[in-house]
Amino acid sequence: MGIKIGHISKKKEEKPKASMENILKKEINIFGNGFSNKKKEQFYSELSVLLKSGVNLNHSLDILVESHSKDKYKTFLEKLNFAILEGSSLAVELQI
Repeated sequence: MGIKIGHISKKKEEKPKASMENILKKEINIFGNGFSNKKKEQFYSELSVLLKSGVNLNHSLDILVESHSKDKYKTFLEKLNFAILEGSSLAVELQI
């Protein structure tokens, strides 16, 4: 009675879990092709500061809309705010 090594299968390698570093490196298609990485970074930073200070998402977006002049970025923020008010999630609207 022996063991046939040919019939022993190798253990499948487990996929590494999503680390925070991998998540942060993921390309997010937030503004489409019309906005630079600098503009995206500005949006994330401003929204982060407002949310961490206790301002709710709706009011945070209102503040961001008010703080920008009339341009494509302000139009994007207005559409984003409207979609959130209509019940859509931030993740869906940012196409994450």
